[in-house]
Amino acid sequence: MSTDRRGFGWCAWHQEFAETVRVIYIEEQGSGAAGHRLACQPCVERHGLTPIGDQ
Repeated sequence: MSTDRRGFGWCAWHQEFAETVRVIYIEEQGSGAAGHRLACQPCVERHGLTPIGDQ
């Protein structure tokens, strides 16, 4: 699975769907499935976030 996903999804920062979301970080959950947080491009810029694919 690519961690630099762009596309339609839920922005965890402004709490709405957006077309430009990217993976910001991955949440480890022990032996269960990991989750991830997405942010749209405007929120990436506004909050100074760094997408996984840019690290």
